[in-house]
Formats: sequence, structure tokens, C-alpha cells
Amino acid sequence: ERLQNEFGFDEISPGSVYQTLRQMEKEGLCKTEWEPLEGGTARRMYSLTDEGEVFLGAWVEACEHYRRVEEALSQTYRRRSTPRSSEQ
Repeated sequence: ERLQNEFGFDEISPGSVYQTLRQMEKEGLCKTEWEPLEGGTARRMYSLTDEGEVFLGAWVEACEHYRRVEEALSQTYRRRSTPRSSEQ
């Protein structure tokens, strides 16, 4: 729900999220713990490891770089006086 509500990921299935989390755990990027809930059930909680924090920081930095590149491309495109497709 948080992926959809806070980040706008409307097309992500829960199955793919958990598959990704399991792969991240195998790679040492996250760890899991069981958190007991009222009623005797428990839920699995995921948290980043130190290695996962480093990976996340690098990924966010790469996303910010790509966003700047996309913005520069968009601005350059908008400044053009005539779209090239009309010249062909």
C-alpha cells in the first residue's frame, strides 16, 4: 500500500515485491525479522543492512543524475524552434 500511496507504484504486484526482497536478502542488502502481532500471528519485517544502505544511496544518486540528464534533454527539446520531424 505504501508503494502505491507514497511513491505512485500502481502496477507493482505484491508477489514481485516479495520476490525482490528475497533476492535482496540473498545478496545481503536487507534482513528479515518476525514481528509478533496481536492474536498470535506474526509478520515478516524487512530492513536494510549497512550494505543495503550504501547500495540505496548509490542508486538514489544515479536516479538523480538520470533525472538531470532527462531534464536537460527536455529543456533542449523545448527550446527548438521547429521540430525536425516536420522537416522530413
